Amino acid sequence: YPITPNVVFALSDKFNDLYPYIMENLVLMKIKTDYFYRNNYEIDFIEEYNEKIKAIEIKKTDRDLKQLKLFTKKYDNVEPLMVTYDKEIHDDIDIMPLWKFLLQ
Repeated sequence: YPITPNVVFALSDKFNDLYPYIMENLVLMKIKTDYFYRNNYEIDFIEEYNEKIKAIEIKKTDRDLKQLKLFTKKYDNVEPLMVTYDKEIHDDIDIMPLWKFLLQ
């Protein structure tokens, strides 16, 4: 991950292609965790707090919840969260827009 998304903006003219990576970088700077999960599928960030696990997936859209569903079936005490560009849904898996996540 680059130290700041500004470097990416300055070096690229393909913002739409890089936007998911920039979203991941902004979330990483907010939560400051080094953990992720990769075993046949990937969870972008794993954050531990109060004996619970927050599994965070970063996606431009909310169309693919498969990874979070698999992870919550495999482990107990998981709070799944998907951070998207602009969607907000509160259900078994919370979906939150990036701007709102960053303001927490």
